[in-house]
Amino acid sequence: MNRNAHVLRPISFDINMDDLLRHMCIKANSSMAERLIHLARTAQSIARPKAAYRLCRLEKKEENRIVVEGITLSSRILRLNLENTHRVFVGVATCGCEIAKWSERFDDTLEKYWVDTLMEYALNAANTTLDNDIQSTYRPGQLSSMCPGSLDDWPVSEQRCVFSLIGEEARDIGVELLESMLMMPIKSLSRIIFPSETAFYSCQLCPINKCPSRRVPYDPMSTEYQ
Repeated sequence: MNRNAHVLRPISFDINMDDLLRHMCIKANSSMAERLIHLARTAQSIARPKAAYRLCRLEKKEENRIVVEGITLSSRILRLNLENTHRVFVGVATCGCEIAKWSERFDDTLEKYWVDTLMEYALNAANTTLDNDIQSTYRPGQLSSMCPGSLDDWPVSEQRCVFSLIGEEARDIGVELLESMLMMPIKSLSRIIFPSETAFYSCQLCPINKCPSRRVPYDPMSTEYQ
């Protein structure tokens, strides 16, 4: 393993049942709440979220692309975000194969939706652990990140380049990149993570307002990216 690589497992996965019920708009003490809590507790016992990342050198900056350890990443917005740094973290996080396999047994539409949400919770636990480990190990200050496919400026086809940087560690935590550029398990996420004085979220440049993953409002007046 590369000396700058970190594989994080096992990762703690705890679900606040009250928060889960509120998120799913289900009344406590109802039969639906009882079923969802049962599924959530089962998911907690089965899930093994995982994450891995590498510290990489940023070798070259051009107008609309960067070069990281010999791999070219083509994105004007990514390039602008990395103006003041010479290193990046390349990371991948996953809900884990265990909960993904468990999810395949469900046929009921509502239960499939609930289980999909529980896998998102497991992925979020992995991403949070990844960010916390970067902070405790390298103390880079405030972090932001970008994911291939999150903006038109950085298409999902760039996933192949990201996996060229993180590949061995991704395989070590059970994440596979398909020809379609989707990852398996499906609830996995790859990111370029970087120090930033001002927090950056791809959401601020994305006009899809009904996205359930939106973290900040769309801001078409973000002049620094125009």
